[in-house]
Amino acid sequence: MGHNFMMKISQTKKSVYHAFGLNIDSEIPFLDMPLMEGIPDVVVNCGKVPGEIPNAKIKGVRYQAGPGAFLLRVDGIAGYYLVPIHGNNYL
Repeated sequence: MGHNFMMKISQTKKSVYHAFGLNIDSEIPFLDMPLMEGIPDVVVNCGKVPGEIPNAKIKGVRYQAGPGAFLLRVDGIAGYYLVPIHGNNYL
C-alpha cells in the first residue's frame, strides 16, 4: 500500500533541508542532503490523508482542490494533502 504525506507551510525556525529552492522540514529523511537552520517553507508530515476536501471547487479522478487545500491520490503509491498553516496561503 502507498504512503500518505501531508505538506504544510510553516514559519518556525528549525533544522531543515534545502532542495528545489525551498527549505523543507520533513519527517521523511533526505539521506543525501545536509541539514541547515532556517525557517521552513514546507513541512512534510506522515499521516492520514482525507478521502475528500469539503467544499472542493475542482474534482478530478485523482485530485481535488478547494479554498486553501489540495488533495492528490496516486493509487498504490501515496496520497498528498496540502494545506497552509499559520495563516499563510501559498498553495
